[in-house]
Amino acid sequence: MYGLDQHKRKVAKDKIRNVKFFLDNNFIKFGDTEVPYSNFFKNAFINPNRYIAEIQNRVWSIFNYATARNLVNVFCTITCPPDFHRLKKLNGGKIVRNRKYNPENTPKVASKHLSKLLSKILKDNFYSSIPKEDRCYFRVTEPHHDGTPHLHISFFIPEDKVEKFVKLFTRHFPEPLGKIETKVDNPVSYLMKYVLKTLDDLRYGEDNISDLTLWYVYHGICRIYTSRTLISLDVYRVLGGRYSLNELTVMYKEKRLSVYVHPETNKVLQVFDEFGRIWVKKMPVIDFAMSKVQKPCIKQHKKPIKIEIFSKDGVLLNPIQKPIAHRKNYDLMQYYHSLNPDLSNFQHFVLVQNECIKRGLIKGDILPVNILGTDINPYLNQFSKFKEYLNANPKKVDDHFTTLIALSEEKRIADNKNRRLPKHVDLLPDLETVIEHDRQSTIYDFGA
Repeated sequence: MYGLDQHKRKVAKDKIRNVKFFLDNNFIKFGDTEVPYSNFFKNAFINPNRYIAEIQNRVWSIFNYATARNLVNVFCTITCPPDFHRLKKLNGGKIVRNRKYNPENTPKVASKHLSKLLSKILKDNFYSSIPKEDRCYFRVTEPHHDGTPHLHISFFIPEDKVEKFVKLFTRHFPEPLGKIETKVDNPVSYLMKYVLKTLDDLRYGEDNISDLTLWYVYHGICRIYTSRTLISLDVYRVLGGRYSLNELTVMYKEKRLSVYVHPETNKVLQVFDEFGRIWVKKMPVIDFAMSKVQKPCIKQHKKPIKIEIFSKDGVLLNPIQKPIAHRKNYDLMQYYHSLNPDLSNFQHFVLVQNECIKRGLIKGDILPVNILGTDINPYLNQFSKFKEYLNANPKKVDDHFTTLIALSEEKRIADNKNRRLPKHVDLLPDLETVIEHDRQSTIYDFGA
């Protein structure tokens, strides 16, 4: 039934059993009292009575809201196309295999496809033109006998919009893909019968769970959704029934209720009404050593912790170094002026200077980093010493360069191939200095 075999039934029951075991065997300590996690949790098979009561409250709250605004109910049904159905029914009533069925269209895929089909109605220009306060709905997902899901939706809209809405729905979903009813005596009871028949068996233990319930558990399909007409359930749940959903919605729209949420997780932290704070999130201390079963997905944090060190004046002593290309203009200029080319890595200084030139922050020529790298940096002091030598002996230098130019190109290249730079360079050379010619890599000797 519902496309389930023995393996799928076992997987669904194991899922229920494992969740119950974890929630029942882990505790939160309040003083000397140990309270299991299951006391704070509810779904279709954990505290089902509370879960069913909340669903009924949500549905009736939507209905009361629609009644207060004089909205009319329109009941719709949407089914999947033929390629989602594993079986089909012939005219004589005989059920046979569907040759158009695509095995990739699982019930989970079909459920998502139904949501996309419903969005055609919700995003239609006519439906969007109805004011948000005058339209709401709730829907239930239910499987066929072959396991393919279909939707039951109960819309509430103004009475003068019903005729156009019927035309809109039949245009998108002609029979047999869609069915629409405009005269429903009790829409809540009509829809809740589809919900309750999938939940009643969960109240009597695992041995009484039907295939219908196991279908929801195995495929991970939610039974019911509602429109976002009312306030979030997170706010309603933390207040513990102090106000109804309709009361909270009215208070929030009239700005008599303020809700503060966490900026990252979007979880409710504090709730204020017109008289003051009525709820604040408390952080209980959880003793993990007391827990009998640890959740398998929890892993030990192995990354090193970054500790910021500040001086007495509040200056950060170990700031995180950003890549040069990721720095803002102001930050880059501050960093550039803080560098000392004589003390810092010269290649890094050239990189920072080139980045400033590219952005137009300073004027100058972009220097080749591979030439002005750290390997040639020891020669920089020799250039400054040679500059002083040029200023002191201009005539002797001219004569020396005249002699050098007279040498043949082939001879200088041949001599250069047989020469190698010394592995260790004296940073404070004598007056007789070794200089490397940057164009042809020729070694010259400039005597004093």
